[in-house]
Amino acid sequence: MTVYRLAPPACDLGDVEEGKVYVVRVQGFADFGTFVYLNDRIKGLIHKSNVKTHHQEGGETLFVRVREVRKNGNIDLEEIVPTRYRTETVAKKLSTIRLGDLPDKVGRHVTIEAEVAQIKQTSGPTIFTVIDETSAEDAAASLRQGGYVPTRRSNWGGTWYPFRVR
Repeated sequence: MTVYRLAPPACDLGDVEEGKVYVVRVQGFADFGTFVYLNDRIKGLIHKSNVKTHHQEGGETLFVRVREVRKNGNIDLEEIVPTRYRTETVAKKLSTIRLGDLPDKVGRHVTIEAEVAQIKQTSGPTIFTVIDETSAEDAAASLRQGGYVPTRRSNWGGTWYPFRVR
């Protein structure tokens, strides 16, 4: 049996395939099931009726089969306990896009090459104005351990984009 591991940061919901088995990490628990991460960006649910073993703490590694990827992005999983398997990493390279193309990439992880034209420190997140030859847009990030992390903000009519400064 092949068990897939989704490599961050490029793998996204489009890389999750129904019927395939993935290695996951437990994120948390609810009365109705166990939330797990397929990678640092993709979360799914193992409904309590599909949990096969007892779990007590977050961070535990499990194996799941994807039952369904719903149109709303929810991932329905069932836990499996393989006896023999090999692990294969699913990885892809992010292509660089222009700021003007962002509205077509909602829900996807993308890489942009842009110039930071202005940085505004606020009592909340730091606001970065980034520009390229197609557009100028504001993005927000908060300084945490390890660097700036995404804060959701955008000028596109309420559409929010994750933003990470490297």
